[in-house]
Amino acid sequence: MKQIQQRQFLHNMYFYNRMFNFEVYTLLQSMINCNSSILVHGRKGSGGDELLKTLFDAKSNSVSTLYLGPDSIKSLYPRRKIMEINSSDFDAMNVSPLDFIGSTAAVINGLTASNINLFLYMCSTGHGLASLEGETLNFALDEVAELLENSSRSMESIGTIDYVLTVEAHKLVSISEVISKDGKHTLQPFAEFVGGNEYSFYPCVTTSKIDKMRLENFEEAERFIQSIQTYSSNS
Repeated sequence: MKQIQQRQFLHNMYFYNRMFNFEVYTLLQSMINCNSSILVHGRKGSGGDELLKTLFDAKSNSVSTLYLGPDSIKSLYPRRKIMEINSSDFDAMNVSPLDFIGSTAAVINGLTASNINLFLYMCSTGHGLASLEGETLNFALDEVAELLENSSRSMESIGTIDYVLTVEAHKLVSISEVISKDGKHTLQPFAEFVGGNEYSFYPCVTTSKIDKMRLENFEEAERFIQSIQTYSSNS
Protein backbone atom coordinates (compact mmCIF):
# COMPACT_ATOMS: atom_id res chain seq x y z
CA MET A 1 0.00 0.00 0.00
CA LYS A 2 1.21 3.48 -0.83
CA GLN A 3 1.88 5.47 2.34
CA ILE A 4 0.20 8.87 2.40
CA GLN A 5 2.75 11.33 3.79
CA GLN A 6 0.58 14.27 4.78
CA ARG A 7 -2.82 14.83 6.34
CA GLN A 8 -5.42 16.75 4.35
CA PHE A 9 -7.47 19.23 6.35
CA LEU A 10 -11.09 20.09 5.61
CA HIS A 11 -10.58 23.82 6.11
CA ASN A 12 -7.81 23.81 3.49
CA MET A 13 -10.33 22.58 0.93
CA TYR A 14 -12.17 25.88 1.08
CA PHE A 15 -9.38 28.25 2.15
CA TYR A 16 -6.68 27.15 -0.31
CA ASN A 17 -8.17 24.68 -2.79
CA ARG A 18 -11.53 26.45 -3.06
CA MET A 19 -13.38 23.18 -3.56
CA PHE A 20 -16.24 24.85 -1.66
CA ASN A 21 -16.85 28.00 0.36
CA PHE A 22 -16.99 28.70 4.10
CA GLU A 23 -20.74 28.14 4.36
CA VAL A 24 -20.43 24.67 2.88
CA TYR A 25 -17.46 23.97 5.12
CA THR A 26 -19.57 24.62 8.24
CA LEU A 27 -22.28 22.25 7.01
CA LEU A 28 -19.79 19.48 6.24
CA GLN A 29 -18.14 19.84 9.64
CA SER A 30 -21.50 19.52 11.39
CA MET A 31 -22.42 16.48 9.30
CA ILE A 32 -19.15 14.80 10.27
CA ASN A 33 -19.55 15.71 13.94
CA CYS A 34 -23.02 14.13 13.86
CA ASN A 35 -21.54 10.89 12.45
CA SER A 36 -23.60 11.15 9.28
CA SER A 37 -23.02 8.46 6.65
CA ILE A 38 -21.78 10.15 3.49
CA LEU A 39 -21.13 9.05 -0.08
CA VAL A 40 -18.79 11.17 -2.21
CA HIS A 41 -19.62 10.71 -5.88
CA GLY A 42 -17.85 11.96 -8.98
CA ARG A 43 -16.13 11.02 -12.17
CA LYS A 44 -12.52 9.80 -12.26
CA GLY A 45 -10.08 12.55 -11.36
CA SER A 46 -12.75 14.86 -9.97
CA GLY A 47 -11.24 14.92 -6.48
CA GLY A 48 -13.67 12.62 -4.70
CA ASP A 49 -10.99 10.54 -2.99
CA GLU A 50 -9.27 13.69 -1.76
CA LEU A 51 -12.50 15.01 -0.27
CA LEU A 52 -13.18 11.64 1.35
CA LYS A 53 -9.85 11.75 3.20
CA THR A 54 -10.48 15.28 4.46
CA LEU A 55 -13.89 14.22 5.80
CA PHE A 56 -12.26 11.40 7.71
CA ASP A 57 -9.57 13.76 8.98
CA ALA A 58 -12.26 16.10 10.31
CA LYS A 59 -13.71 13.43 12.60
CA SER A 60 -13.06 14.36 16.21
CA ASN A 61 -13.85 11.07 17.92
CA SER A 62 -11.71 7.98 18.31
CA VAL A 63 -14.10 5.21 17.29
CA SER A 64 -12.73 1.99 15.87
CA THR A 65 -12.52 2.55 12.11
CA LEU A 66 -12.01 0.19 9.19
CA TYR A 67 -10.16 1.91 6.34
CA LEU A 68 -10.35 0.21 2.96
CA GLY A 69 -8.43 1.70 0.05
CA PRO A 70 -5.39 1.56 -2.22
CA ASP A 71 -3.23 3.61 0.15
CA SER A 72 -2.24 3.73 3.81
CA ILE A 73 -3.19 6.52 6.23
CA LYS A 74 -2.82 4.76 9.59
CA SER A 75 0.55 6.28 10.50
CA LEU A 76 -0.92 9.78 10.15
CA TYR A 77 -3.32 9.10 13.03
CA PRO A 78 -1.37 7.30 15.79
CA ARG A 79 -4.09 7.98 18.39
CA ARG A 80 -6.94 6.58 16.34
CA LYS A 81 -8.00 2.95 16.24
CA ILE A 82 -7.68 2.15 12.53
CA MET A 83 -7.71 -1.21 10.80
CA GLU A 84 -6.40 -1.00 7.23
CA ILE A 85 -7.08 -3.39 4.37
CA ASN A 86 -5.78 -2.94 0.86
CA SER A 87 -8.57 -2.78 -1.72
CA SER A 88 -7.05 -5.48 -3.89
CA ASP A 89 -6.59 -7.78 -0.88
CA PHE A 90 -10.20 -7.25 0.19
CA ASP A 91 -11.50 -8.19 -3.25
CA ALA A 92 -9.74 -11.56 -2.89
CA MET A 93 -11.00 -12.15 0.67
CA ASN A 94 -14.09 -14.22 1.37
CA VAL A 95 -15.58 -12.03 4.10
CA SER A 96 -18.92 -10.62 5.19
CA PRO A 97 -19.73 -7.38 7.01
CA LEU A 98 -20.16 -9.38 10.22
CA ASP A 99 -16.42 -10.13 10.17
CA PHE A 100 -15.84 -6.47 11.05
CA ILE A 101 -18.42 -6.19 13.80
CA GLY A 102 -15.78 -4.69 16.11
CA SER A 103 -15.55 -1.59 13.93
CA THR A 104 -18.10 1.16 14.42
CA ALA A 105 -17.13 3.16 11.33
CA ALA A 106 -15.87 2.44 7.85
CA VAL A 107 -14.03 4.59 5.34
CA ILE A 108 -13.99 3.05 1.87
CA ASN A 109 -11.91 4.78 -0.77
CA GLY A 110 -13.48 3.34 -3.91
CA LEU A 111 -16.80 1.49 -3.74
CA THR A 112 -17.02 -1.75 -5.68
CA ALA A 113 -19.44 -4.67 -5.91
CA SER A 114 -17.29 -6.54 -3.36
CA ASN A 115 -17.35 -3.86 -0.66
CA ILE A 116 -20.68 -2.05 -1.18
CA ASN A 117 -22.49 -4.29 1.32
CA LEU A 118 -19.85 -3.57 3.94
CA PHE A 119 -20.36 0.17 3.45
CA LEU A 120 -24.15 -0.07 3.71
CA TYR A 121 -23.87 -2.33 6.75
CA MET A 122 -21.71 0.26 8.50
CA CYS A 123 -24.15 3.00 7.51
CA SER A 124 -26.93 1.08 9.26
CA THR A 125 -25.04 -0.04 12.38
CA GLY A 126 -22.56 2.79 12.84
CA HIS A 127 -21.49 5.30 10.23
CA GLY A 128 -19.78 5.08 6.86
CA LEU A 129 -17.81 7.30 4.54
CA ALA A 130 -17.14 6.21 0.99
CA SER A 131 -16.18 7.49 -2.43
CA LEU A 132 -17.62 6.18 -5.67
CA GLU A 133 -15.95 6.84 -9.00
CA GLY A 134 -18.92 7.10 -11.30
CA GLU A 135 -19.67 7.37 -14.99
CA THR A 136 -22.30 10.06 -14.52
CA LEU A 137 -22.68 13.26 -12.51
CA ASN A 138 -26.28 13.14 -11.29
CA PHE A 139 -27.11 9.46 -10.84
CA ALA A 140 -25.14 8.41 -7.78
CA LEU A 141 -27.87 6.19 -6.32
CA ASP A 142 -28.40 4.43 -9.65
CA GLU A 143 -24.70 3.59 -9.76
CA VAL A 144 -24.82 2.34 -6.18
CA ALA A 145 -27.77 0.12 -7.12
CA GLU A 146 -25.79 -1.31 -10.02
CA LEU A 147 -23.17 -2.56 -7.55
CA LEU A 148 -25.77 -4.43 -5.52
CA GLU A 149 -27.36 -7.76 -6.19
CA ASN A 150 -30.92 -7.49 -7.45
CA SER A 151 -32.69 -8.10 -4.17
CA SER A 152 -35.25 -5.91 -2.46
CA ARG A 153 -33.32 -6.11 0.82
CA SER A 154 -30.14 -4.82 -0.80
CA MET A 155 -31.96 -2.00 -2.56
CA GLU A 156 -33.67 -0.94 0.66
CA SER A 157 -30.27 -0.61 2.34
CA ILE A 158 -29.39 2.30 0.05
CA GLY A 159 -31.59 4.38 2.33
CA THR A 160 -29.03 3.99 5.14
CA ILE A 161 -26.84 6.57 3.37
CA ASP A 162 -27.61 9.99 4.83
CA TYR A 163 -26.05 12.36 2.31
CA VAL A 164 -24.39 12.39 -1.10
CA LEU A 165 -21.69 14.89 -2.05
CA THR A 166 -21.27 15.36 -5.80
CA VAL A 167 -17.91 16.58 -7.09
CA GLU A 168 -16.87 17.66 -10.56
CA ALA A 169 -13.47 19.01 -11.63
CA HIS A 170 -12.35 19.40 -7.98
CA LYS A 171 -15.46 21.38 -7.09
CA LEU A 172 -18.20 20.28 -4.73
CA VAL A 173 -21.25 20.97 -6.88
CA SER A 174 -24.04 19.73 -4.60
CA ILE A 175 -24.92 18.29 -1.19
CA SER A 176 -28.04 16.13 -1.20
CA GLU A 177 -30.06 14.20 1.32
CA VAL A 178 -31.02 10.63 0.47
CA ILE A 179 -34.82 10.45 0.61
CA SER A 180 -36.47 7.03 0.92
CA LYS A 181 -40.17 6.60 0.20
CA ASP A 182 -42.21 3.58 -0.90
CA GLY A 183 -39.04 1.58 -1.50
CA LYS A 184 -37.56 4.19 -3.82
CA HIS A 185 -34.55 6.40 -3.14
CA THR A 186 -34.00 9.88 -4.51
CA LEU A 187 -31.60 12.75 -3.92
CA GLN A 188 -32.87 16.07 -2.61
CA PRO A 189 -30.18 18.76 -2.86
CA PHE A 190 -30.00 21.44 -0.18
CA ALA A 191 -26.79 23.12 -1.36
CA GLU A 192 -25.93 23.67 -5.02
CA PHE A 193 -22.98 25.38 -6.67
CA VAL A 194 -24.12 28.30 -8.84
CA GLY A 195 -20.82 29.75 -10.06
CA GLY A 196 -17.75 31.58 -8.85
CA ASN A 197 -17.53 30.42 -5.26
CA GLU A 198 -21.22 30.83 -4.48
CA TYR A 199 -23.93 28.33 -3.55
CA SER A 200 -27.70 28.30 -3.29
CA PHE A 201 -29.10 26.74 -0.13
CA TYR A 202 -32.55 25.28 0.51
CA PRO A 203 -34.07 24.54 3.97
CA CYS A 204 -35.46 21.18 2.92
CA VAL A 205 -33.58 18.61 5.02
CA THR A 206 -36.20 16.30 6.52
CA THR A 207 -37.10 16.34 10.20
CA SER A 208 -36.27 12.65 10.53
CA LYS A 209 -32.71 13.26 9.32
CA ILE A 210 -32.26 16.20 11.69
CA ASP A 211 -33.60 14.11 14.58
CA LYS A 212 -31.08 11.39 13.72
CA MET A 213 -28.28 13.96 13.83
CA ARG A 214 -29.55 15.32 17.16
CA LEU A 215 -29.25 11.88 18.73
CA GLU A 216 -25.56 11.84 17.81
CA ASN A 217 -24.68 15.45 18.63
CA PHE A 218 -27.48 17.81 19.55
CA GLU A 219 -25.47 21.03 19.42
CA GLU A 220 -23.97 20.27 16.01
CA ALA A 221 -27.35 19.27 14.62
CA GLU A 222 -28.83 22.56 15.78
CA ARG A 223 -25.91 24.44 14.26
CA PHE A 224 -26.44 22.53 11.01
CA ILE A 225 -30.13 23.35 10.60
CA GLN A 226 -29.76 26.95 11.76
CA SER A 227 -26.92 27.44 9.30
CA ILE A 228 -29.01 26.12 6.41
CA GLN A 229 -31.89 28.40 7.34
CA THR A 230 -29.58 31.40 7.54
CA TYR A 231 -27.77 30.62 4.30
CA SER A 232 -31.02 29.95 2.40
CA SER A 233 -32.44 33.34 3.43
CA ASN A 234 -29.30 35.03 2.13
CA SER A 235 -28.93 33.09 -1.13
